[in-house]
Amino acid sequence: MNQRDGGFTLIELIMVMVVLSVLAVSTIGLFAGQGEFAGRLQRDQLLAHLRLAQQVALARHDVSAPATTWTLSRSGGTLQAQIVQGAYNTVRSLEEAGTTVTWSSATTTSCGAATGTLPLTLTFDQLGDLASETLICVSGNGQTWPVCVSAAGYAYAGVCTP
Repeated sequence: MNQRDGGFTLIELIMVMVVLSVLAVSTIGLFAGQGEFAGRLQRDQLLAHLRLAQQVALARHDVSAPATTWTLSRSGGTLQAQIVQGAYNTVRSLEEAGTTVTWSSATTTSCGAATGTLPLTLTFDQLGDLASETLICVSGNGQTWPVCVSAAGYAYAGVCTP
């Protein structure tokens, strides 16, 4: 007859891990405030709109097509991101939710050096490129969320790296 030594079975250990995972997922929202979500949401919306601007520039790459401009401006309590190329014109409104936006067109690796104020206009050529990289910083609630738009026109979360 087989005797069982003391200890837990594999199934018991897996069940404990599942219960702990469910508890962790359900309580994670208690540790993050609304300000953190608002800043991240604004950064993600800026990324999406910047990538759309580059795609518009690439899709309309005719020699005769004008350059594509992306402008971020403040109007009342909202930020407005606008893409214009010839007759194409789209505007998206973003809630500020207590955040501030600064930028720098110089090669910088921190948001502390980003002192430009809105409005900000970036111009994409027919290949989707910019004249120089630009760092955009969304700040609020003691945190900062950087967005880099490289000279190749690609926007990504994080600071610009040389």
